[in-house]
Amino acid sequence: MDKKYEFAVKAQMIIKNNPSYSSITTYKVVASSVREAKNIFKAERETVHTSYKIISCVKGNEVKDIKPGKYLLQNGLASAGILAAGGVILSKLLSKK
Repeated sequence: MDKKYEFAVKAQMIIKNNPSYSSITTYKVVASSVREAKNIFKAERETVHTSYKIISCVKGNEVKDIKPGKYLLQNGLASAGILAAGGVILSKLLSKK
């Protein structure tokens, strides 16, 4: 069994239909290698409307026991927050005529 580590992935989010808007955030991912952490991050985050450019991926502490749902809940809340913020920004941009 491979050892699992917590990685801090710092990435820039870009909204595809509005490339002038971007934000930089750090996310936590549990994986066994840097490459796997980047792949997991991309698979969980990429959507039709957003793309991510990974700035850095730093290996953290070893994870002894993975609590089911801990990271999924955090990722879901972060995704919901990003989508809500993106929706507000897009609605303000589209409402200006």
